[in-house]
Amino acid sequence: MMSLIHKACALVTLVCVPFAHASTATPYFSIRSQSVDAARELIGWQTSINLCGMESTYGSFSVTPQYTQTFNTSNIVTCLFNGDVVNGLAAAPDSVDGCCKCQASCTNCSSQIVVSGSDVTTRASTDWLADYFGLPTDFKSILSFNPEIQNVNFDLNFYLGLDALVEGFFFRIHAPISWTRWNLQFQEKVVTQGSNSYVAGYFSDDGVLNTGLLANATAFFIGRAPTLTSNTDATNPIGPVFFDQLKFAKFVICNGCNNTLVRLSDIELALGYNFLCSDDYHLGVELRASAPTGNKPVGTFAFEPIIGSGGHWKIGGGVSTHYIFWSNEENSSSLGFWVDGNVQHLFAAHQIRTFDLKDKPNSRYALAEKISTPTSTPANPLTTPTTGISWINEFSPVANLTASRVNVNVAVEGDVVIKFAYLSASGFQADLGYEFWARTCENICLPDPSANNLTNDTTWALKGTAFVVGFLSDAGTADTDNPVRLAATDSTATIHGGSTVPADSTNPTINTPVAAQSNSVAVLDIFDDAVNSSKPPIYIKTADIGYADAQTKGMSNKVFMHLSYAWQDYESWMPFLGVGASAEFNQGGSCNGCTPTPTAVTASTSPACGDSCTECDKCHECGISQWSVWVKGGISFY
Repeated sequence: MMSLIHKACALVTLVCVPFAHASTATPYFSIRSQSVDAARELIGWQTSINLCGMESTYGSFSVTPQYTQTFNTSNIVTCLFNGDVVNGLAAAPDSVDGCCKCQASCTNCSSQIVVSGSDVTTRASTDWLADYFGLPTDFKSILSFNPEIQNVNFDLNFYLGLDALVEGFFFRIHAPISWTRWNLQFQEKVVTQGSNSYVAGYFSDDGVLNTGLLANATAFFIGRAPTLTSNTDATNPIGPVFFDQLKFAKFVICNGCNNTLVRLSDIELALGYNFLCSDDYHLGVELRASAPTGNKPVGTFAFEPIIGSGGHWKIGGGVSTHYIFWSNEENSSSLGFWVDGNVQHLFAAHQIRTFDLKDKPNSRYALAEKISTPTSTPANPLTTPTTGISWINEFSPVANLTASRVNVNVAVEGDVVIKFAYLSASGFQADLGYEFWARTCENICLPDPSANNLTNDTTWALKGTAFVVGFLSDAGTADTDNPVRLAATDSTATIHGGSTVPADSTNPTINTPVAAQSNSVAVLDIFDDAVNSSKPPIYIKTADIGYADAQTKGMSNKVFMHLSYAWQDYESWMPFLGVGASAEFNQGGSCNGCTPTPTAVTASTSPACGDSCTECDKCHECGISQWSVWVKGGISFY
């Protein structure tokens, strides 16, 4: 079946240009709609639907309150932050033998990310650079995640047999009213508070005092920014420096704070025909469609609650069948199996999502600097090596720039359920079954190059650990007098740091380094060494955004059981009531059945999803494992 899914994915044709690159982290976590649950649709009322030989209209209406909750949440963390998540930190506080001893300060020991400054000597290759978050260079902390998704669904389900019009025809509709809560359960354990200030030139012409920095990484991830000091010299004023707040892919740190939602999920419709039908079996087909009534992602939060399919209209078809393979002599008790399956295409939906840069997982939290022609010329403008172009006093998290209005579609989503059911003469029914769900790789494309915040691809660049200000040599003045803005960019920077860590004030490894000059005078750092600027600077361009890196697919396996009772004492109507439970297991973190080797990954040859095990599937498999319980009650009429 999965080979068919890959073929279907390859056949999808986009109306805008797609992208293809390796995927290692997904800033947007996409799951199956609360409306897509073939097992919940089928259980408990099999004796009231798909009936044969009916001379009049018949039907059944049910209400299914259901509670679901995720487990095995490390799959979610891996999907969001893959590659930088560490397990069992030996250096973590409250640890014994390399395993975290979970106390009140430690939420989830197996899903942690370390944040450390550029002057921390024990930095690991997976550490996120604290400098990007406006923290001291000697700061260190551990971020812990234990994400959880909870749903309360009230599924309204209606089946209407249309035999009075055409024998065998039927109509189905269902639509859950859903409450959902997505809780990242994020906590931070500060290991070293940090006391360092930033030297002149790193963030501004003046040194940045520790008192203006943030106290922890949490402050950055919820949307706060440090205060950066600026030069007050009347002769060569650089002016105020702005460190923009994180506006997209933020973390939520409290229950009820922008992480709960109540909506009507997708409305699922089906019109079908049972062309084979008897008391012991039936076989039918149906045309299915789905109207989106939930919400769309807007990218504000890294783990934003979604109800429904994210704005996708769907159309497809389905097959249903059953066969009674045993019954007693009186035909009052029986045992049989039922199969329902459907496949739908998800049409393009306009969404706002946040993205990393290509091949730079989690770079949405890296730091960019604004490089352009200053609107007001400083007294000593940088004239060479890049005439009239320099840093212009602003920094921004990359997420603020890569958040984009994109088109997203999905070739195929399939849902198949198989169950065995025992029906007794007294009205007791027992269901035991299995459900398989899968969704092919999303196709994400940018319909309009201006649908992000990069300002024509010639304004923003990665800062890394480059110094943005140098100083003219002038005997008798302080080292921080006569500041000159540079155009130093570091396109090789990642979330882990720049090309030099700890930072080097001469900018030796920035892009295309050339000794900086201003009016033919060498520009120096604060230690009187020559400092480099970039000629030319390397900007962040729309083509650098990892749209394809963020594409996901999904697959899960579910087992379930349901017990119900139907009151058969009435001639024209029959109430029924039952309870059930299920456990669903996501197959996440795999790579098309092969083990990914990050160092050997090459560019994908497919615009949407590759199926070559040698280079691995670049489409992340993200989904949730969850358990659920429900009550299903209703009434059938004849």
